[in-house]
Amino acid sequence: MSGKPPRWEVLPSIIRQMLGDPLRWTDDEIAYLATLTPREAERFIEQYDRDSRYPGLLGGDEDRKYTIIFASGGAWYWARLRADGTPGPGIPWRRIRFDIDNKLIRASMRRTGAMTERLISGEMNLADWQAAMAREVKYINSVGAFLADGGPENLGVDAASILREQLTSELKYLDNFANQLADGKAPLNRRSVNRAKMYSKAGRSTYERVRRNVAGRYNFDEERRYLGAADHCDCCIIEADRGWQPIGSLIPIGACTCGPNCQCIVVYRNSETGDVWE
Repeated sequence: MSGKPPRWEVLPSIIRQMLGDPLRWTDDEIAYLATLTPREAERFIEQYDRDSRYPGLLGGDEDRKYTIIFASGGAWYWARLRADGTPGPGIPWRRIRFDIDNKLIRASMRRTGAMTERLISGEMNLADWQAAMAREVKYINSVGAFLADGGPENLGVDAASILREQLTSELKYLDNFANQLADGKAPLNRRSVNRAKMYSKAGRSTYERVRRNVAGRYNFDEERRYLGAADHCDCCIIEADRGWQPIGSLIPIGACTCGPNCQCIVVYRNSETGDVWE
């Protein structure tokens, strides 16, 4: 009988050596990371132009500029500038949300999934993975806030606060995830790849939270949830059945049982004028 311990006893220490140590951020470090710098905003816009069907919408593209136009009821929309400098047709908010769901989030999920595959294969250590994941977390949530509030140059105080709060929460989750991987409490397999991809979906919640704030700023005082094309949790169905409610009354997108997988949308209405922003 061999004196060597069984493979299952040796493997965890080998994996830990391969992974290395996580970054183990302090609260102060997370607060610092949750603060967006101008240079980061520039890089995120560059990435957005590669991911989105609307390159140039957030700025940074001289050849494909967009502008904000104001419509009746106080709502605003984006429109691409024509050759003569006049704005073309506005882009409906549902198309922006469709772009987030089907272009931005999917592109981000491919990246978070790929970097986690590299972690599993040993091509990336845990600290580098955690730092790369943090950049992706900042990107998808920042772009969500930018799209809801007219770009980084127009980001209001409330929107910036929502973004900082969202980033702080997501980075704490990420730090915990990295520590669980290091301690063997989270598996290095497909489950971890899928868990990493969930961080990309948080940008949807940030977008919807900031857009709710913008709607209130433009005197829309009611909101209504509509179910998207998905298998919905009971929470979403109940919230949708409530119909029109005072703004801020409904459970926010991403806060129901389905979490970041939520496909619902929210529209806003001015109860006095009847104007609807969707």
